Amino acid sequence: LNVRFNNATTDRNNKYEAISDDLAVRSNNATTDRNLKYAAMSEDLKARFNNATIDRNDKYVAVSNDLNVRFNNATTDRNNKYEAISDDLAVRSNNATTDRNLKYAAMSEDLKARFNNATIDRNDKYVAVSNDLNVRFNN
Repeated sequence: LNVRFNNATTDRNNKYEAISDDLAVRSNNATTDRNLKYAAMSEDLKARFNNATIDRNDKYVAVSNDLNVRFNNATTDRNNKYEAISDDLAVRSNNATTDRNLKYAAMSEDLKARFNNATIDRNDKYVAVSNDLNVRFNN
């Protein structure tokens, strides 16, 4: 009985030890699998987050560059428009000044001619009157 009892106890202990070892291996394998799964998920989430961050940054850079281009083009267009208006006004002003100067020069020449003609006419009249008076006086 002692032998049988000892053998049964040894078998039971061996069986329990085998079960315990099997559970420890399973537990370790499950823990390792879970840790590997969580590590893979963590790496995946990191990659997704980094890619999303890169995509967002690229998008913001593209939007910023687009806005800069639009702003610069709008500024250039406005400056070109103002320069064209300024040039047009300068031409108009110069043309108006030239026209006014030509008009005044023509008026001045006309007045000079009138004055000279009036002076000549007056002088001719005075000479004629003087000659007439001389003739009358001499006669």
